[in-house]
Amino acid sequence: MLMLCKDCLEEQKYNGWLNYETWCVNLHLTNDEHLYNSVLELLKENKNKEDYERVQALKEYVCNSLADLADSYLPSSSVRLLLMDLYLSALSEVDWLEILHSFEEKKPHKILDKRES
Repeated sequence: MLMLCKDCLEEQKYNGWLNYETWCVNLHLTNDEHLYNSVLELLKENKNKEDYERVQALKEYVCNSLADLADSYLPSSSVRLLLMDLYLSALSEVDWLEILHSFEEKKPHKILDKRES
């Protein structure tokens, strides 16, 4: 007999995020200044839209960025197709709404130039 318990469900979380894939995408989007600022700009452009549309815009941005990267390094190869299949499989597990909400909670901050500090 299969029994679900609260502890079993909690084990599926990863560092407070729904799963590893969501944590990983958020990590990369917030660890790189260019990506972080691009996502902030994207969300600012879509601020008056419904969550669904904003999530789709964020997902499209990440997927297109990965596809462009794969195209530039692995044009027309079966390895590229395998890589894209793996990307899309992992990205289908991402909770994009959780990432969207985490960006809404963050307040944009000015990154100081070393000369200013």
